[in-house]
Amino acid sequence: MAGMQGSSTFAYWITAAVGALTTFAYLWTISFFPSGMTPGEVLYFLFIALAFAIV
Repeated sequence: MAGMQGSSTFAYWITAAVGALTTFAYLWTISFFPSGMTPGEVLYFLFIALAFAIV
């Protein structure tokens, strides 16, 4: 059972990473480069991007 938990955690991180890379690749493709953002806005944007990556 412990081995399966490790596998699911690894699969979760791989899936999240692929989703995040897909999101950032899309933003790069449409040339969306936010400028003049505060650090709080950048963190908010990253959390939203990760939420879409998880879904």
